Amino acid sequence: MKIDRLLGILTILLKNDMVTAPMLAEHFEVSRRTINRDIEDFFEKVVTNRKFLYSSFYTFTNQDLLEYFKANDLEYKV
Repeated sequence: MKIDRLLGILTILLKNDMVTAPMLAEHFEVSRRTINRDIEDFFEKVVTNRKFLYSSFYTFTNQDLLEYFKANDLEYKV
């Protein structure tokens, strides 16, 4: 699912200093072009729609988000 891949890309980018499209493509088992499209779509939507991230997270429950952050060693405040 694209939203899962976008969240995964964001998580990887937060944890690493340098990430390449081929690395992401291999990790998510998709083509490099798919990764490039995902990143282009992300930036386009973030710039034109400031509620993009909110609407992306809106589909998840609070518990889902907390579990996701814990599973990926991301800091959060409750």
